[in-house]
Amino acid sequence: IGPTANDFSDLFILVDAVNSPASNYTANVEEVVDIEQWMRTFAVEHIVGNWDSYGYGNGQNMFAYKPDEGRWQMMIWDVDVSLGNASDSATTDLFKLTNPFFPTLNGDSTIVGRMYQHPAFARAYWRAIRDAVDGPLLASTANARLDARAAAFTANGVTAASPDTIKTFLSNRRS
Repeated sequence: IGPTANDFSDLFILVDAVNSPASNYTANVEEVVDIEQWMRTFAVEHIVGNWDSYGYGNGQNMFAYKPDEGRWQMMIWDVDVSLGNASDSATTDLFKLTNPFFPTLNGDSTIVGRMYQHPAFARAYWRAIRDAVDGPLLASTANARLDARAAAFTANGVTAASPDTIKTFLSNRRS
C-alpha cells in the first residue's frame, strides 16, 4: 500500500525540526528544509513589501511543499499586496514580521523570527537580498522589463497604468 493523503509524518518531522533545541537546530532544520530556497522566498516577499505572506506579516499565502526525494520548499501564492499596492513602504525593515493593519498578527515570530535571528539562516537571507540588489533590482534590469511589458500592453490596445510607481518603489527598495 502506497502513501495516503492522511500521512502527515513528513510534516511532523518538519515541525519537530523547526522547534529543535539550539544544540541541534541547524542540523535538524537543514536536513529537512531547503533553507536557501526558504530564505530567498522570504527575501522576495520582503523586497516587494508583501506583508500578506508567511515569513513576513500575516502567516499565510504560501505553500509548503516537500518533494518525494527532497527537502521542504516554499512556494509563493497571492502577491497582490506588493510594489506599493497596499504594501509596506520601500523603506520597511527587511526583517519585519508584523502586519501593518493588524499589528497583533504576525508572520510567525516564533519559527520564522528564530530563523531570521539564526546566523547561518540569516546569512542565506542576506545572500538573497544581495543577489536581488545586484541583479533584478538594478534599474537597467527592472526598468527594461517593466517598459517592455508596458509597451506590449500598448501595442495590443490595452490601457494600463504607467510602471513608474513600481520603478520608484524598486529603486527606493534597492537603496
